[in-house]
Amino acid sequence: MPYSNVTVSDKGETLDCDLSLPLPLRERVGVRGAFNGFTLIELVVVIVILGILAAVALPRFVTFAREARIAKLEAARGAVGTGSFLANSLSLTNGLAPNASVTMDGATVTMSLSYPTPDTAGVVTAAGLSSKDYSFLNLPSAPANSVAIAAPGGSDVTQCYFLYTSPTVQGSPPDFATVVTAGC
Repeated sequence: MPYSNVTVSDKGETLDCDLSLPLPLRERVGVRGAFNGFTLIELVVVIVILGILAAVALPRFVTFAREARIAKLEAARGAVGTGSFLANSLSLTNGLAPNASVTMDGATVTMSLSYPTPDTAGVVTAAGLSSKDYSFLNLPSAPANSVAIAAPGGSDVTQCYFLYTSPTVQGSPPDFATVVTAGC
């Protein structure tokens, strides 16, 4: 018995109406049983709820983007460490001169003191990094034998990087511990 015929006007029109519905919903049902729409109050409530959700969720997404850039930077730092020590191992096991290049995965890696040079032909190639994903900067404040590997997309690419500094003495390892994340 969900529907029954009900006379709604003095002209004798009848329509099918679900009498089990609450009165406010029954009033919104038109001649053919279609829903007429939402009230202004309902629309305002929905808009307010969406506004509150946006205000709470948006800062979290901004934080996620910053954390993702920092994670990307740390991943590149790991790749640089692995690539530079692998290139050093290849150089030493093959008995090469300290400045002789090595071949890694078919690519030539330029070396200085048995470690990759701080440029795209050296450490960037050894780590397998791409200029599509990272920026390689020569910062004026950095040592001469270094390159800054930056993760673009933050507020300041010159403040979202780590430094690869090649060794200055044979037998000492490169330094890539300096990490700056203020602009990520």
